[in-house]
Amino acid sequence: MLLPAASAATERAVVLDPSASEVTFTLETTFHEVHGKLGAVAGTIHFDPATGAASGEITVDARRADTGNRERDEAMHAEVLESALFPTIRFRVERVEGTLVDPGHGELRLVGVLNLHGADHPWPGANASGVGIQGTPFPDWSATDALVALVAGTS
Repeated sequence: MLLPAASAATERAVVLDPSASEVTFTLETTFHEVHGKLGAVAGTIHFDPATGAASGEITVDARRADTGNRERDEAMHAEVLESALFPTIRFRVERVEGTLVDPGHGELRLVGVLNLHGADHPWPGANASGVGIQGTPFPDWSATDALVALVAGTS
C-alpha cells in the first residue's frame, strides 16, 4: 500500500518498505506471457501534488529477478540483465501527475529516468493506481513488450 506522509505544507512523501515491496513484470512471447518479479525494492518519492514537481529514487536488486523457470532465469541474468555486472536498477522520479489522497489511494503517473544495464533511459510515464505502478518499456531494451508493476509496501 502507498501511504503518503506530509513532509512540508504541500509536499508529500512515499517511502517504500523493501521487505513488503516488489516489482512484477510481464513479457509477451510468441506463445505465452512470462510473469516475473524482483524483490528488495526500496526508495522514497517526494512530490508536490499542486505542481507535480518530484524527486526521489526507487532501486531494485536486478539479481533477484525471477520468473519461476531456472533455465530462463539463468539466461535472463546472463544475457539480458547482465545482473552480475549491473546489479541495481534505478528509477529517478522527476514528475508526478495525478492525485494521491489519504490514506494513500489514488492514481499517479510517474515520469523520470530508468537506469538499467548501466544506461539511462527516459521513461515517459508509469501509471500508478493504489498499490501498483505500470509502465511501457523504452524502445532499446531487449524486453520491448514488458509491462512493469511496482507493488509497494511502506515503512
